[in-house]
Amino acid sequence: MGKITLYFVLIISYLGLSTANITRERGSSYLVNENMLPKLFMDSPVCVILVGAFSLGYFFKTYYHQYKVVYGFRPPEYFVIKTSHEFIQQNEANLGLSLFRRSEQNNEESTIPMPPGALFIGNLAYGNWQQQDSGNRLWKFHRPYRHLAKDLAWGDFVPDFDFYQKMQFYIKQRTPFYGQNNEFGTNGTVSKNIIKKNTSWQQKFKFDLKKLWFRWISLNQERKFL
Repeated sequence: MGKITLYFVLIISYLGLSTANITRERGSSYLVNENMLPKLFMDSPVCVILVGAFSLGYFFKTYYHQYKVVYGFRPPEYFVIKTSHEFIQQNEANLGLSLFRRSEQNNEESTIPMPPGALFIGNLAYGNWQQQDSGNRLWKFHRPYRHLAKDLAWGDFVPDFDFYQKMQFYIKQRTPFYGQNNEFGTNGTVSKNIIKKNTSWQQKFKFDLKKLWFRWISLNQERKFL
């Protein structure tokens, strides 16, 4: 078998193996756009936060989103879902934002990109507004829900009433909201706490064709001496 032919076979084998592994790990879900998020996440209350985006493959790329899903009553979970290139591009600026939310009250849903926590801020079932000496009002979760600030990766950020009002305005306008000072989103100072920048998902399924090629050469040379 010629080297060029064998190299071609190795490439085809790589593509087949990587596809098989990805399917087992990622499942069969395919996210075309935001309208499919309600079908994938049926819980309530639920807040689906985009924390990573990447592609796998040398010649034929497959695209993925990584989500952190925050619930009202149980620990958060992470999901990696195959998605379209168009949806990846559409959300380039939206890492760290909640792309989908569902309230337990009437199962109200929203797919407008918002800061994580938009589902809970201002809802008196989860917290209340506390008056400061300055006259400003800050949001504070009730004791059973204090874990949400950590789950949402707010860090030192505490939303005030002005933030809440502006967020509500953007929701009514059906326009993404990145905070009063762009604290949220791909380049946001707060969102950096939740965005996953590691490449562990890519590395887990990455085959190094160069190593595979030299491994074949080594085995071929060993056979010559047998």
